[in-house]
Amino acid sequence: MEWKIDPPKSLTEVAVQRIREAIIDGRLILGEKLSEQKLADLLVISRSPVRDALAILQSEGLVHVIPKRGSFVFLPQVNEVIDLCECRGIMESAAIKLGMIKNQTRLIQDLKNHIEKMQLAGQNGDALGYAREDAAFHKTIILSSGNRNLEIAYQRIIGPVLALRNHLFIVMNEVFNHSMYQHIEILQACETGDQERAIDVLVKHIDQLPLVFEKARQSEVKGLKSGIRLTHP
Repeated sequence: MEWKIDPPKSLTEVAVQRIREAIIDGRLILGEKLSEQKLADLLVISRSPVRDALAILQSEGLVHVIPKRGSFVFLPQVNEVIDLCECRGIMESAAIKLGMIKNQTRLIQDLKNHIEKMQLAGQNGDALGYAREDAAFHKTIILSSGNRNLEIAYQRIIGPVLALRNHLFIVMNEVFNHSMYQHIEILQACETGDQERAIDVLVKHIDQLPLVFEKARQSEVKGLKSGIRLTHP
């Protein structure tokens, strides 16, 4: 008989989770100014846990605090996006190598499942659904390593990557086909046990994000409609 009772989450924990989800899903726009009072009103809580939540999200890289101006949803420079993707590439490369050694059968099946869901989301024009399954695809790679420390380190850096990628996927649907092809290539390499090929395609896939981000940024600079704000108001 199970007697354990999970402790209830604190208001700060709930606020962190809800605000984090809103940033990652694109409901809060990159560079958007965050009002503690408005967030508190939306969450139906006081400002204190919201203030604490923003401090935690700042440590995760999802919120930037600018002196005398306030708190904003993070807004990276291109070099920061490159740094994040380099770090992510190192982690996922190590993870897929370990996964192919330790859990190849399970890894292949889970990757197939996520690809099927991505294909369905793409066919339905569901950009956010596609982005979520894309994230699940890559999380599967990390989990397949069976290395808890690698998983924890990955979770600490992946938030801004997910948020940025989701924002870009939602407004730049042309990346779907190329992205899907690379996911299938990664799966095929896992099926044949070709670690070198899997890592090569994986790194190239991850390195697309800074290029897409720069494309969106240049579109905004030129006054073209990108559907995403990449500068502070």
